[in-house]
Amino acid sequence: MPRQKLFLMIGITFALIAAFAAKFYLDQQKDEITQREKARLAKARANEVSVMVAKEEIPAGSILTQSHVTMVSVPVKDRSPNAYTGAIDGMLVVSPISKGEQIVGNKIVPPRHMAGLAESTPIGKRAITIMVDNMGSLVGMVKPGDNVDVLFITTVPKKEDEGERTSSNKQVNILPLFQNVSILAVGQEIGTTFYGQQKKDSREASLITLALSPKEANMVAFALEHGKIRLVLRSPKDSQISLTETVDWETLFSYIMPAKFEKKDTVESMPTIEIYRGAKKDKIPISR
Repeated sequence: MPRQKLFLMIGITFALIAAFAAKFYLDQQKDEITQREKARLAKARANEVSVMVAKEEIPAGSILTQSHVTMVSVPVKDRSPNAYTGAIDGMLVVSPISKGEQIVGNKIVPPRHMAGLAESTPIGKRAITIMVDNMGSLVGMVKPGDNVDVLFITTVPKKEDEGERTSSNKQVNILPLFQNVSILAVGQEIGTTFYGQQKKDSREASLITLALSPKEANMVAFALEHGKIRLVLRSPKDSQISLTETVDWETLFSYIMPAKFEKKDTVESMPTIEIYRGAKKDKIPISR
C-alpha cells in the first residue's frame, strides 16, 4: 500500500510538471504571436499617416471649422503632397472641396493673412471685375461665395423680311452668357476679409469680381465693350445648368400674348402676293 501511494504521488507530480510545461509552452507561443502581431501592426502604421478629409461638400468661399473635417489613416503613398496639417478653424476655402477629399494647402488660405485676390482664384479660373449699375446688379445683396447667372444686354441689327440684318434697324437683345458663376469678391471684400477701407460703399459694391475660364473672361471683356452685364442670383442649393434662349421683343410678346402670335403665324403661313407701292414692298395674304 505505501508503494502504491508512492507511485500515485510520483504520477501526480509528473502530471503537474507536464501541465506546467504545457502551460509555459502555450504562454510562450502566445507571447510570440502577440509580439509578431505588434510588429506587424507597427510596420503597417509606419506605412500609414493621418490626414484630414472633408466630411461633406465644401464650396468655395466657406470658412472652415472642425465640423467640416475628420481624421483618417491612409497609406503613405496615398497622402497628398500638399496635405494640410495645421489648425483648420477660420481657414477660407478658395476652391471647392469634395466629400472625402483630403484638405490640401492650395485650396485653403487664412482670411486675415491673405496676400490678395490671386490666392482666392481657383486653379484654372481667371478673376475678372465688372462694374454693374445699382438698378440691375443686386448691389448690397450679393457676397463672395454666391453663385450667379450672367446676362448680356446689347443691341443687334434686326432681321428684314429677306432674312438679312441691316445696321440701320436695331433692336435690344438679352443674351444668356454663363450660368452658376462664382463671385470671388464684392468691392474689396474677399470672403470675410476687407482690403483697404473697412466698410464698403455703394461705388465699391458695384464692382463684382467673377471666377471665369480664360475663354469666358475674354467673352465678358468683349461684352462690356458692346453692352451691359446683368447678374441673376442663384440658390446655393441649385447648381443645375438649363437651356435658355435669347430674348428680344418678339420672344417677349409671344410669351405674354401667345394666342396673338399663333394667329400671326397662321396668317404668315398663308400664300401671299407681293405688291409694290413706290419703293415699298408689301405682302398680302391670299385666302383659299
